[in-house]
Amino acid sequence: MQVIGENPVAAFNAVVMKMCNLSSVNVVENKADGAASFMVGTTEYAVPLGNMIDVEAEIARMEAELKHKEGFLQGVLKKLGNEKFVNNAPATVLEMERKKQADAESIIKSLKYCCIEKSIICHSIKRSCLKYRTDIFKTASFLRIWIKVV
Repeated sequence: MQVIGENPVAAFNAVVMKMCNLSSVNVVENKADGAASFMVGTTEYAVPLGNMIDVEAEIARMEAELKHKEGFLQGVLKKLGNEKFVNNAPATVLEMERKKQADAESIIKSLKYCCIEKSIICHSIKRSCLKYRTDIFKTASFLRIWIKVV
């Protein structure tokens, strides 16, 4: 498995490798061609798959996800642009909305990059590869749970 950028749970690589049945966890600047990727928080992970993914189907799925995230971001921006909401909402609610904005912008940036480059990304790890789908889904789920605990 590849971690794009920085690995926030590097101290637990041995546990992640054992629980997810991985041969290695490598920090890389760019994911391998033909890799399925997913986000946990704002960290992107990738699993190299070679030619096992239907590229056109994944691009269509990414474009649909991009459209959904852009709509979500517009809703958040509308809330934050509402002066009455900003003046009356508790600080914790405003902080949560700003975090939603930052997360959505980060995901949109990744999706746009992948769509433009026609790369393969499996943001939600759905229908990516029949043979390895279960292991990748388990890896993504485990990391999401593990990071919340740590």
